[in-house]
Amino acid sequence: MLDGWTQAGVDRADLAVRRPDGAMLWQSDCLLCHLPIPWARAHNVKQGDVYIRPARGYRWPLVFLDDVAVEKARIIARKYTSVVVHTSPSGGCHLWLRVAIPLDEHQRYRAQRWLVPRAGADPGSVSGEHLGRLAGMKNWKRQGVWVNVLDAGNPPLPAWDPDPAMQSAGH
Repeated sequence: MLDGWTQAGVDRADLAVRRPDGAMLWQSDCLLCHLPIPWARAHNVKQGDVYIRPARGYRWPLVFLDDVAVEKARIIARKYTSVVVHTSPSGGCHLWLRVAIPLDEHQRYRAQRWLVPRAGADPGSVSGEHLGRLAGMKNWKRQGVWVNVLDAGNPPLPAWDPDPAMQSAGH
């Protein structure tokens, strides 16, 4: 997952843990090579859900879509460079779609809004800065199933061109 992000040009991330009591713990604006993965694993073993996103405050060439059906996510990943993360049998996939140009948070929001109905993704996860689950951890919302990478952009495919979303009225 992180290799796919690195290949896209993402080098910083925010890591978060939601503890079973609902408290959120944050590690913000970390270099990917210095992410505190042992810290995240220690919390995940104690039934904390582990989330990640490219660090806020930067322009990134990734757009996040949540709850995409497995087959739809794979179809998209066969056309555009993407990281597809299977979060659970009932929850579907997170899709981290590589974009042809880096987008700021508002532009990512606009792209998400445009893509959600086309991908059948969750409209409630459109924000431009939404967190996704970190692969290699357990999803405790879904009884502790493993979160796994299904596709990581190999072989490299074109990035998605966000121009139609950026030019779309009403966003």
